[in-house]
Amino acid sequence: YYDAGAELCASCDASCATCDSSIACLTCPLNINKVLNSSAGSGFCICLYGYYENATAGALIGYNSICSACYFACETCDV
Repeated sequence: YYDAGAELCASCDASCATCDSSIACLTCPLNINKVLNSSAGSGFCICLYGYYENATAGALIGYNSICSACYFACETCDV
């Protein structure tokens, strides 16, 4: 949660562990293979290299997505 002002706390985006607004992550959840995209200053959690966004698996555990490992013969992938 983050302070939305007027004594009101609002939920972070489901991809964030902590945040300072509804769209700016400060940290990413553990164990879902994501890191903070701090190089672009975007505040979004993105997949580690060699992983891809998996919305189906994420929904099963309460996230908008998690990152699943690419097939072992692939360097990068999108499914």
